[in-house]
Amino acid sequence: MRLESGAARGASPIQNSTGGATPAERAAMREAVRLARRGAGGTHPNPRVGAVLLAEGRPAARGWHARAG
Repeated sequence: MRLESGAARGASPIQNSTGGATPAERAAMREAVRLARRGAGGTHPNPRVGAVLLAEGRPAARGWHARAG
């Protein structure tokens, strides 16, 4: 696992400078969980994974682990 500079110092990579996630980050995490559910039943033995990439606080890319392999 590669740690970004903030995570290397012990900070969570999803926290902003005030210590909490921004509204955009919270929304992206909720969407990532919804996307991960799309892989239900098809990813075993791998985990279900969803991801939302933010650029300047807006979604730039989305994806999920659709099936094993």
